[in-house]
Amino acid sequence: MLSLHDFGEAVGCDYTTASRLLSGERSPSTRLLARICRVYKLDEGEALRVLAQDQESSGSGRTVRFAAFLKQRVFDPGDDVTTVTEEAHLSDSQ
Repeated sequence: MLSLHDFGEAVGCDYTTASRLLSGERSPSTRLLARICRVYKLDEGEALRVLAQDQESSGSGRTVRFAAFLKQRVFDPGDDVTTVTEEAHLSDSQ
């Protein structure tokens, strides 16, 4: 199971940033998006299209489609993201 901490280390962001990406609270910068796509061998054009769909449909800046994209493509689809977030938080605080 991929933890938020491991994801963050792989793409060069803090696990809290990874958590915000997976919850849809934050969209990645273009540099972070490029690193995510490169590290996890994702189609950058598809990732950009998903982000654009979020921007078109949400005035709040939430990126729920991109969050789902990451969950499906990077994290095990069977993972409970809340559990992964809590595990990463616990391991960093110990």
